[in-house]
Amino acid sequence: MTATVTRWPADGDRVRFRLADPLGHPEFAWPRTLLHYPVRWAVPSVRAERLRLIDETGEPVPFQLSRVSEEDGLLTSAVVCFFGELASGAAHEYCLCADASLPAADVPRPVRITEDGGTVIVDSGALGVRLPSSGRFADGVVPGPVLQLNRGQGWMGTSTLRCGDERLEHLETHLVEAGPLFTTHEIRYRFASGAGYTVSVRCLQGCDFFEVSEEMTSLDSATTTWELSWDGVTPSHRNSSTWPLSQSPADHADPGSPEGYHWLGIDEPIVLGDSGEDPSFSGPGGKERPDVDFAFTVGPYAPSYAWNVRPHATFWDAAGGDAMGVFVRDHAQWDDGTYASWASADILQLRFRYDGVLRWTWPLRSGTRQTAIAFYHHQRDLDVLRDQSLTTYPSTYVRSLHHWQGTLSLDRVKDWNLTYSGRRPAQLCQEGEFGTPEEFTEALLTGSDGPRLIAHGVNELPGYLNIGQRPLYDRLLDGYDRFADRLAANDRQRVDALLLLTAYVSAGEEIGPLRRMLGGHPNFLADGKAALACLAWLFPDHEAAPQWLDRFEKFVELAGVFHTRPELPTRRSRAGRWTESLATYVWAFLRPVTQGNHLGQLTDGRNRLATPEFAAVGDWLVNALTAPVEISATGETRRLHPAQGAHAFWPRRPPVEMRLLGEALRRYRPLVAEHLLWGSDASAHRLDSPHGAPDPWRVMVRSTGNQGTNPRLKSSKYTGYGITLRTHVDQPDEIAVFLQQVDRGPNYRWGIADDNGSGHLYYYAGGHSYSGHGPEDAGDRRAPDATFVSSCAIWTDGAYHAIGQNTLDRPFYDLGCSQYAEITSDPDGPVGGRYLSRSVLLVGGDYLVTYDSFAANQRMVWTWSALTEATGHDANSFHHLAERMPFIHVVRGVRTDGTLDGAFATEVSHGVRLEGRADGGTGNTLAVVSHRDDLTIDPERVTPWGARIRTPHSLDYVFRHEAATHYQPKTIEFAENGLRFSGTAGTIRLLDDGSRQLTLFHGSAVGTSDLLVTTDDEDLGISLCYRGSAESQGTYDAPSDSSVSLHILAGLDGLGTAVGFYIDGERARPLSVSRDAITVALPRGHHRWELTGRQPEPAPSQVVGTETGGDGALVHFTMVAAAQCYLVQLSSDGGTTWTPAAEVEQSPCRLTGLADGEKYHVRVVARNSGRQAAPGADYPVYAECRAPDPPDGLTLRLGPGAVTATWGEVLGAGRYRLYRRRKGDSAYREVFAGLGFRHTDDAPGVVPGCDDPDQDPAEVTVYEYAVAAENGNGVGPKSAAVDTDPRSPRHWYPPTDLVFRRQHTYNQPPYVPASAAPRPYTGQVPPPALPAIAHPAGEAS
Repeated sequence: MTATVTRWPADGDRVRFRLADPLGHPEFAWPRTLLHYPVRWAVPSVRAERLRLIDETGEPVPFQLSRVSEEDGLLTSAVVCFFGELASGAAHEYCLCADASLPAADVPRPVRITEDGGTVIVDSGALGVRLPSSGRFADGVVPGPVLQLNRGQGWMGTSTLRCGDERLEHLETHLVEAGPLFTTHEIRYRFASGAGYTVSVRCLQGCDFFEVSEEMTSLDSATTTWELSWDGVTPSHRNSSTWPLSQSPADHADPGSPEGYHWLGIDEPIVLGDSGEDPSFSGPGGKERPDVDFAFTVGPYAPSYAWNVRPHATFWDAAGGDAMGVFVRDHAQWDDGTYASWASADILQLRFRYDGVLRWTWPLRSGTRQTAIAFYHHQRDLDVLRDQSLTTYPSTYVRSLHHWQGTLSLDRVKDWNLTYSGRRPAQLCQEGEFGTPEEFTEALLTGSDGPRLIAHGVNELPGYLNIGQRPLYDRLLDGYDRFADRLAANDRQRVDALLLLTAYVSAGEEIGPLRRMLGGHPNFLADGKAALACLAWLFPDHEAAPQWLDRFEKFVELAGVFHTRPELPTRRSRAGRWTESLATYVWAFLRPVTQGNHLGQLTDGRNRLATPEFAAVGDWLVNALTAPVEISATGETRRLHPAQGAHAFWPRRPPVEMRLLGEALRRYRPLVAEHLLWGSDASAHRLDSPHGAPDPWRVMVRSTGNQGTNPRLKSSKYTGYGITLRTHVDQPDEIAVFLQQVDRGPNYRWGIADDNGSGHLYYYAGGHSYSGHGPEDAGDRRAPDATFVSSCAIWTDGAYHAIGQNTLDRPFYDLGCSQYAEITSDPDGPVGGRYLSRSVLLVGGDYLVTYDSFAANQRMVWTWSALTEATGHDANSFHHLAERMPFIHVVRGVRTDGTLDGAFATEVSHGVRLEGRADGGTGNTLAVVSHRDDLTIDPERVTPWGARIRTPHSLDYVFRHEAATHYQPKTIEFAENGLRFSGTAGTIRLLDDGSRQLTLFHGSAVGTSDLLVTTDDEDLGISLCYRGSAESQGTYDAPSDSSVSLHILAGLDGLGTAVGFYIDGERARPLSVSRDAITVALPRGHHRWELTGRQPEPAPSQVVGTETGGDGALVHFTMVAAAQCYLVQLSSDGGTTWTPAAEVEQSPCRLTGLADGEKYHVRVVARNSGRQAAPGADYPVYAECRAPDPPDGLTLRLGPGAVTATWGEVLGAGRYRLYRRRKGDSAYREVFAGLGFRHTDDAPGVVPGCDDPDQDPAEVTVYEYAVAAENGNGVGPKSAAVDTDPRSPRHWYPPTDLVFRRQHTYNQPPYVPASAAPRPYTGQVPPPALPAIAHPAGEAS
């Protein structure tokens, strides 16, 4: 936030500056700091030399003017600069007056500038700094911008600018401003290529540090650097963060004495283990080489526990007393131009080494950077340690400078309003941890955690971390909400001050950057930024509250864009998987975000979670639900989420954050919202809530009793997540199988083992779980791959490695009677070319077949595990465990006779672990896995093509093969008893009732003695079902346009003259017809086909929208081929039972007789005289006799003279109206009306959002927009207004494409080899937006 400008009135002769600390906390005391007060004269009337500054005692105060602007010798504006400090609870007032009769202040040791031997010397009184003079220099002898330093013991150091690939043309040094309190010199380097390097060096009177502000332009080579060598200094120790060593004083030799800390020696190597996590915060493990590169760097941001990038570093000579350090002066001024994700990009970070001389290196790449260098006596470090109270920890003077002269600088805090007298929100919470106001106040002001730790650093251990704000959300906010009116006046002032200070800190770049990069982890960033909305709710009339809400909105928007996996149409995978793992950390993100969003919406009416990305996340969360699992001995069931990732306690229902996300999407993406309500539990608790703990934020749940809408789950494939196969959905024997594969990109806590859990299988059927593991076995446990989970791995580089991360390159097929999913290894990964694929074939509702394919001679291991006891610990956990080991029969590979030796057990799980032959001769492994125990499997020797399986109702042939060597056949060629199969994956089911079910997933032919399907497209998946050969039907899934031939071995004549081939009810023109075969073209995609002489079965008709009005609703639905009429059905019990409501010949259909305030569901069944389609999806109808609420998600994109507005969808609305008014006006003008969700409005005077928040564009017209929805009852209320002020953070966008990026700092060098850095997705598309103009499908536009 910019400094407040003080106005000098036209008739005035003075202005006042006030410093006050309403907090009065002993840990908050601001040291001597150079303060800056911009002043603007209403009328030029004062000459600079007449100005005097006095304090509240009348004593003159030294000051210096900067950025002076004059008109005829009279001041129009200037920045008044002087030093000030603020003790805890103190207050000061300074008066700037135009009275030359007052004495001028004396500066005992003003800053002095001298020249010496072609250099410039600046003496601040505490520190001498030598700068180069202008000149031309030969390559190799170019001086750096700071040559030497002197703290009174002589000049130290040498400085060189290493030009690398550049050639210097000229160096120019000039004085920008000078005075008794500070000087600024600018040193400019101009290179022959046109590149430039400009350094501003600012020395402050009496300070033992100086500021270095840099700007690099057109410098793109890593070879250009500035190196400062500390010749003459013999440092013995170093510190940036004590991580990876202990942070606790108790772990040091003498915690009571600063000299007793065990500090890291200057050349004592840091030895790191490899954590195995993704991301790898410190890179691969190893032993540091201090003479080459220190393990830590200086940069503006890394997550708080990622110790190797810190904003400060200190070095000292414990015997001689010299100490020096460098710190980031202003995080917002560090801009490397990359808009990095997760942590600061490596390219501008300061690096260090010690080869007998301590050397600091500033890489010179295009961008900006603002740091400060300190040179002082080591006693200051010891003083910092001795002055600690309440909280003790290893620290240094430079760390203190970074905090009190940077993050929490008095020059920043003076512009923060830490008092509040405005309105308070109505009390929301009814319970909480604290029973009295005194308990709350004590916890906030003196507790071991929470905002008081801001005094000890921000994003610093053991200071105030972003995750350190969790007590704010969990217990402090509700404490204030419940007790604010009962606090004593003094306590309330102090509490307000600390909470308001927390809001300002949360808005900064230090706790969670947004402006120059997007900080990680996502849940850490949420902890840091959600406080903005929560505290704006507590203090709604605070002058900064609108900005806090806008910053929260920008954080939500950017986090959604950069952490939601996109849709990949070429791979046919859906958008929505969140960066963080499903078991815990997606909820750790949503916990503060849903709370902040709810409270922010109470404050100003805006719903900030209404974005396409979070709609996609909601869709993924719904489709990641398991089949129902028993959670009590009485047979009660719940859909849960698989135990994927860290802290995967089981069984545990999704926390209430799932429901809160659904509520947030109800007037934006209503169907996703309904599905989230269906899949969540209104009685669920917040993530990790202990049993019996108060639940103050349950009041946020507004949908109790609403069961949502059943999505009728289907098999699915999500980018970066894996494939889920489902069958018998909503039936007692429902099955869900999850084949997990994460891809490279932003990931967090998906599991150390098996490369983020890739290749893990989860199996649920008939109310039970048939796979499971301990809470950290697929999370933080450092275990070998394929050890305690259901997985498979091969031996390479001295260990077993699972299939690993990769994009989901292979198609998956849901062909009804059988389904198929396959994942492959990354060709460039650890097992690329050796572990070829892992596939799962789900046959009916009876069993699945796993198949692991390898290159020749691969030693392997195959595992399956299940829990033996429930592992849950929180209020969302269930104690009843419905889990058991499945029936497993290994047909080939690691075993050939079905035996399951190699059992293992842990404290909470057991399973089988089958190791292959040491010589790798085991080969590809095929296993039959089932929740049934009544299967019979023929031995491997008689089924070299796969497996023959007898179920109680069928004889099945499962075909699965991949060639391991060049001499093995590429495909199965099977012909037996009239059955035929040619390919690598498919099934033939001979059911006992005479029906036949055939599937071809990869191959060219599948058939019986009656019918045969052939194709030249080996990626065409097609099923064939029949009972008798007169008619046949099936499903096909074609990644691209394809064709198929259907051979009727008895001849086509027997089917009658009316026989035709239909696709989704529409007759297909054959490519060719012979006596016994028909060949047709198949359009790409997933379709139903049918060969029949009767009328074909229509495709399902889907409801696409409704418009409520009066006692009914107008239902719009898709009109489909082969349908002659449409049966509209209604349900009043959530879709359990249905009754006919109407039968119509076309869309729309009007329903009447609906009770006001009741919820119904409607669906459509397409029919003709002989056939009827499967019912379409359930669609919710809220019968209401009132106009609708406005849509959420009104978003404006600003262009020159134009505004593009988008908004969400409201159930039951048939039309939307967009309004505009000039800000400050009361009346709106309608600019759009229609059934659409996007409109571009000509808006004269509008300009795009500002790149710099301090920018104040001239000649700007600011408008406000609002949107309303309309139904048959009329036009509803307008939404909260959204303005076009270009200075708002809402209209600022980072200098990068707003699309998902796989690349982030930690998956690029130096953290990983360049070969391991992920390549961008090809053909990714963002989550779908609603159309500008919407016409109900099948109806005239």
